[in-house]
Amino acid sequence: MSFGADLKRRHVVQFLEALWIPALCGACLALSAVLLGPFSVLFALLLNAFVRSQVAGFAQVKSVQLPGSYYRLRRLERGGAIYRYLGIRFFKRLMTSKLYRRINPDFRFRQWSDSPRDLLDRMQSAEGAHLTAFLLMLTCSCVGLAMGSVRAAFWLFVFNLIGNGYPVMLQRYNRGRLERITARTRIPCLAPSSGSRRHRTTANFTS
Repeated sequence: MSFGADLKRRHVVQFLEALWIPALCGACLALSAVLLGPFSVLFALLLNAFVRSQVAGFAQVKSVQLPGSYYRLRRLERGGAIYRYLGIRFFKRLMTSKLYRRINPDFRFRQWSDSPRDLLDRMQSAEGAHLTAFLLMLTCSCVGLAMGSVRAAFWLFVFNLIGNGYPVMLQRYNRGRLERITARTRIPCLAPSSGSRRHRTTANFTS
């Protein structure tokens, strides 16, 4: 087999591997809607998983970058106390636990050994993707509430907070740590990315 054919085959395999998760989530979502109704807890969980997988698929092709002003940490965030109060350390330990790695073996936690600029860009890309998914699911929660189902709105929000809200907070918490480290080591200040640089992200964009 030629090198070109082997490379093409690997690309096809990677495409199918990236496709099966949203396809499975979509099928289970439709099945749960038929069997349990669109206001069930399982439907809320699967809808969150489906939206996340779709945003992750988009992020594979085009990095999700927001305006630079959004990424600037506010005074309340810089010390990280507010995020520690909200339990971000526990969430971070959960993301790096052996149990989570068994559930999601493709998850890769970004290492501090990366260059500060590259690490910051990856953090911002992951945060942008999670924030996009969070806003989409928040809209779904509002729709559920408007339709008179407080239960559906509640579970949609809970799963959204865990799957997208806390990852956004984790990125901002880690970015504050990175800024403090670079300040102590006298590395040039890292300004928020303007969005002109593009990076590919993994299918699981929690980093």
